[in-house]
Amino acid sequence: MAAPENSKIRWRSVCIGKITVIVCTILTILTQKCSALPDFPSVTYEMMYSAGLDAYSNQKWSDCMKFMSRAIEDYHFYTETLAECRRLCTKANKFNTQKPVDMQLAIFGNYVYKSNCIRKCKMTKFKTRPDNYSAEVDEAFENLKPYDYYQLCAFKIQLYQHAAAAAYTFLLSNKDNEAMQKNIHYYRSLPQVKDEFFVNLEEKPYQTHYIRAVEAYNREDWLGVIESMEKSTREYFKEHRTCRLLCEGKVEQEQQLDFIENIADYFIKVLDCKKSCGQKLDKIYGQFIEDFIAGCYHYLQFAYFKVGEFNHASECAGTYLLFKPGDETMEANKDAYLRLKGIGPMSFTPREDAQKHYDLIAFEAQLLKYIDEHYMFDITEVIDDDDEFDDLFLGDSADELDILAKKKHDLEEFERAHGFQVFAGPKELKGKKRVVVDGFLTDEQCGWLKELANIGGIKGDGYQQYSTPHTKHEMYHGITVDKAAELVEGAKINMTAAELYLNVSELMRQYTEKYLNLASPLYFHFTHLVCRTSLDDGEERTDLSHPIHADNCIMTTDGKCLKKLPAFIWRDYTGLLYLNDNFEGGEFFFADRNKSMQSSVKPKCGRLVSFQASDYHGVKAVTSGQRCALAVWFTLDRMYQETAHDTAFQLLAKLRENPDLIGQKKETEKDDSVPVGKTKALEVYDDSNVQVIATDEDLGGPQRMAADGLATEEECQELCKLANLVQQMKVGVKAVKLYLDVAERAKEFTARYFGLTQPLYFDFTHLVCRTALEDHKSNQNRQRKDLSHPIHADNCHIQQDGSCRKKPPAYIQRDFRYLFSHKTRFWARCLLHLPRFKSKYTKHQTA
Repeated sequence: MAAPENSKIRWRSVCIGKITVIVCTILTILTQKCSALPDFPSVTYEMMYSAGLDAYSNQKWSDCMKFMSRAIEDYHFYTETLAECRRLCTKANKFNTQKPVDMQLAIFGNYVYKSNCIRKCKMTKFKTRPDNYSAEVDEAFENLKPYDYYQLCAFKIQLYQHAAAAAYTFLLSNKDNEAMQKNIHYYRSLPQVKDEFFVNLEEKPYQTHYIRAVEAYNREDWLGVIESMEKSTREYFKEHRTCRLLCEGKVEQEQQLDFIENIADYFIKVLDCKKSCGQKLDKIYGQFIEDFIAGCYHYLQFAYFKVGEFNHASECAGTYLLFKPGDETMEANKDAYLRLKGIGPMSFTPREDAQKHYDLIAFEAQLLKYIDEHYMFDITEVIDDDDEFDDLFLGDSADELDILAKKKHDLEEFERAHGFQVFAGPKELKGKKRVVVDGFLTDEQCGWLKELANIGGIKGDGYQQYSTPHTKHEMYHGITVDKAAELVEGAKINMTAAELYLNVSELMRQYTEKYLNLASPLYFHFTHLVCRTSLDDGEERTDLSHPIHADNCIMTTDGKCLKKLPAFIWRDYTGLLYLNDNFEGGEFFFADRNKSMQSSVKPKCGRLVSFQASDYHGVKAVTSGQRCALAVWFTLDRMYQETAHDTAFQLLAKLRENPDLIGQKKETEKDDSVPVGKTKALEVYDDSNVQVIATDEDLGGPQRMAADGLATEEECQELCKLANLVQQMKVGVKAVKLYLDVAERAKEFTARYFGLTQPLYFDFTHLVCRTALEDHKSNQNRQRKDLSHPIHADNCHIQQDGSCRKKPPAYIQRDFRYLFSHKTRFWARCLLHLPRFKSKYTKHQTA
């Protein structure tokens, strides 16, 4: 059985001291009661979910099931009650907006009145219940994560009916979850598991009625179709309203804005959420049904026709055509109905509830289209269209207009001086702050950079050292700007290519800054010259070379962009400079929140694409050849500026002044046959018995080494004793000091060996023994084929294709690991300090 990914969410400052006993006792009581309104209103689904996670971690499977079940129940109670309060207060108006003294005053006065209504309702329903939940917990419930834990806990105590239902429910909303697919397959293989165990515990009433209607249609029970499908449409509109009301919750603001700007930005996010309700609801058995609500009326018109109720059939046909105007089949049906006695044009008037639904959705779509095309999400945004520019700034002071006009003139002069030509702007690319510019490189310069990438490139995309990080059909390799300078020093490439790499990156930064008319300077966060090569030339592919994503946030299933770690949340803008076009496929494209393509760009030598890091984008499959590009990610926060550019600039300047240095480093390494890192590390341990016995070449990978002598035989024996004495609570001060001392030695040696420029910090340190349970002489032990510790990585999840995904609950903050082996095993894991993300793990200091 595959276990669910462990959540990093923990009970937030609840179980402390005596409060632990009180709250946990309350939670235990709650698991035995199933009333709609909690008997203990201050205990919420978030607390019960956290308690369920603790029970799961402690292998208390029955408690895990109870807490998760109660958490799910309370989540439904809370969201349904919250939506009902908002619904009841929708029409709560105090001031007349038809003839107001001041329209804005009347509108916001009514919002105050509605707010008060909602607060009173929440106080009545929830009493003292907290009304502040973490976004991570809410996301877990939206993705049905509690069912993932519930199914495994049920499996552990052989409650297969519960496990199968929970697993099936989770899978319907997470179709691509391979672990749960395997779990379902396993459950189906069990003789005690029946098909009827696989039920959707989250099935909505409209889905239930729809399924019954389709079943009735298949057996030609037309009255059954009418009864069930009418119920389905009514329940659908009700569920759609609920979904929309739940969108009116808390939204994080990314920047401090004025009153009206804040309201507008918040309203746009709410509107965006409401738009996604159709995507969420138009599903049966987890499959998206295109034109779901229109299809319901198609079933109805046919069923009414079959029972001879032609007026109702005509009405449903007209309602279908409201959603699908011009549909040939329904237009033919309409013509046939018009030939019947008593049926006229007015018979096809759409139903009132459907018309209201359609009008609302259509108006919102129109508004969102305007927002996508015209709304300025950032006040530093440059205006390309002269007419729009004049209209927008009409009434501003002449000085302000002069400044803006001067900046625009400076940009045009910059473009002329460098021979740049704008190929496409925001209108063509369907998004603000997007631009495609040609002329950054000549064909010869593109050839130099492409050659540089192929000579000095290291496998991977710059984040993971896997040759196929995004698709198994393409191999990646790339090089950073500082590594390029080092290759010059080693006489492996000429200085012209490395200087071009450095200079054109700077030109990209300058142009992006000028084009966007930014008030603050841009800084390099990461620069990478990378090529991707097709491994299956000519084969048809349906995957993407790079899946749809954003560069500074995590894209959720409903299209939201969550700015939280492990995303590079400090990134603000991206620049991609293409080096060639002699390959098949590989088009860059922008996408909307529903993963639909908005616009595409064909790469060619010297073509730059610049855009906001939060824009969704992807790359189509490279089906033949090699595609190369220079990728640069910019930040407005100087704290996250990469040092590679300064390092490269200083090294190249030194080599220009002293060309005799080129090639010396290479010869030194060749003569000594000793890695530089090893030499530096051993200088510190000249008087010790430390000896490096294996390097990265011996161990088959970069940044690997093995060393003897960091602990003496006697010290190792003391550590063995310490590990075995802990259970007896007989630990001496001397042994603990040795524990700390040896850990510090290994940390220092690791940092020096690899030549780290930033300090290492302890993330987790553990002294552990593992003991064989079978005698080493037994046949059973000799026949073992398992591993003592399965193959894994310490900071990511290994995928089936061998890639390593850095995402929670993996310990993504970890960078290095070292371990000692004696008859026991000791290891300490370290994390590399990053600005603003210092380790909070202080157990070494405490000890």
